[in-house]
Amino acid sequence: MVRKELEPSSGRPGADDGTEPSPGELDAALRLVRDLLDWQIETAREVEAIMLRLLEASWDTARGQSSATAAKLVEVLTSQESKVLQLIFLGRSNRQIAKMLGITEKTAKNYVQAVFRKLRVHSRTEAVLVAVRNQWFEGDSNIVEPRPGETGAKPDR
Repeated sequence: MVRKELEPSSGRPGADDGTEPSPGELDAALRLVRDLLDWQIETAREVEAIMLRLLEASWDTARGQSSATAAKLVEVLTSQESKVLQLIFLGRSNRQIAKMLGITEKTAKNYVQAVFRKLRVHSRTEAVLVAVRNQWFEGDSNIVEPRPGETGAKPDR
């Protein structure tokens, strides 16, 4: 319906007869665009809030884990897997993890998958969420530091 009104063949002034649209028509069009953008922003915020609630609920209900149960999972990780989780927490890529730990990229990928499996997650974001919610690395002075000659600060893209 709106599209029909804006089509050049509608016979409205400024459409295809060479005349300029009136200031009132321009104001109406701008209001329509602003209203549409406001609606899109509001909808995006609502969707984001729903997604966050669903993600948080997934830890408490869908996976059937309490915080205490999730906290115990970190004890199941090997020393190397714990280091890998720390590096995931710091936002490192598989390539950076491999360089920092002196292992191959394939081995780093295998460790990342083992961490996911043991934490019962499917992504780095979920693994970090588990670590943050359980405060595994807050104030931890044992977070893995780069090997000599490696900064580990630049993301591989």
